[in-house]
Amino acid sequence: MITIIGAGKVGGDAALFTALRRLDDEVLLLDIAEGLPQGEAMDLNHMLSEQGIDVNVKGSNNYEDMRGSKIV
Repeated sequence: MITIIGAGKVGGDAALFTALRRLDDEVLLLDIAEGLPQGEAMDLNHMLSEQGIDVNVKGSNNYEDMRGSKIV
C-alpha cells in the first residue's frame, strides 16, 4: 500500500498518477477533512475501473489506517 497524506488537488492527482502507473495495488488517501478522502477515492476508483486498471484507492481520516504502508 502507498499512502498519500492530503486528499486535495495535489494529493488526488498524486493518487491518480500512482494508480495509473500501477506502483502498488492499493493506494490510501489520508486527510483530516471528513468525507474528502473517501469522496476523492470513490471518484478515482470509478475512473480507474473505466480504464480497466485494477488498483484500489481508499480514503480515510484515521492515521492508523496507514499502518503497513510501503511508501508514505
